Amino acid sequence: MIYPELLPDNVKSEAEKKVFSAFKEIENEYDIFYGKRFSGILNTEKVEYEIDFLVADKPSRNSKCKAILCMEVKGGLIEYDGGNNTWSQNGKKMKKSPELQASGSLHSLINRYNYILNDVA
Repeated sequence: MIYPELLPDNVKSEAEKKVFSAFKEIENEYDIFYGKRFSGILNTEKVEYEIDFLVADKPSRNSKCKAILCMEVKGGLIEYDGGNNTWSQNGKKMKKSPELQASGSLHSLINRYNYILNDVA
């Protein structure tokens, strides 16, 4: 299942369009949510955060979910400077690295819905 079933018309990111299209091919194997927004209610959460793609494998009847993935999608020319530990997009330094965006959202999600961990093997 992929939610929403169709990509909203207002999506401008070509990268997100490509990833959405690729995920359509595997939507029967995973539960996939696009553009999920969350409002923080706990002190451990960000005030508001969005996860570009939230993907969970579909457990079988006798097993638990094995993985949950938070994916941050970037388009254009993405560069990483290992010496300075900085990321840039189309020549502009990014305020926050894509990996920190994704992991920060995942941590906020787990802090808020910590019971999810009981359902992940």
